[in-house]
Amino acid sequence: MPVAEVEAAVEPFRYDGDRSASHGIPPHITIGGPWTLSVALPVRALEGLAAAIRGTRFVLDHVGTLGDAVCLFPEDEGELLRWRASIMGAVGTPDAVDENWRLHLTVCRGGDRGRLAEVEEAFAGAMPIACEAQGLILARMTGDAEVRLRTLS
Repeated sequence: MPVAEVEAAVEPFRYDGDRSASHGIPPHITIGGPWTLSVALPVRALEGLAAAIRGTRFVLDHVGTLGDAVCLFPEDEGELLRWRASIMGAVGTPDAVDENWRLHLTVCRGGDRGRLAEVEEAFAGAMPIACEAQGLILARMTGDAEVRLRTLS
């Protein structure tokens, strides 16, 4: 789910430290996925969910780490987790996340204390950030380093 409200603020960090940026993927919260390439995604059903998710409001209210990533996290995950459950139900196959996963927007990788402090400082005056869902983007690997994007709205 693209998050346009943070695009300018995360840009200085993403192009150095978030590999999805190099594929043209905008700042986003991954609501579902990744799935293996063998999973046939129900695009029509996902398009319907993308239209329904439009207008969902959420707030990004803190910076932290998830694994080696420095991320922005939502204040309340409830509504976004309900959308995730709907997406999982539509796909019918679990995605490949581990037990530590939670909803997040990756700012950059290399989450050492210095990098975390740098991002916290950059966002100190900007948070909380009110956001509104504008649909979904389907990012599909088409090769070792190629990604095809499809906007679902």
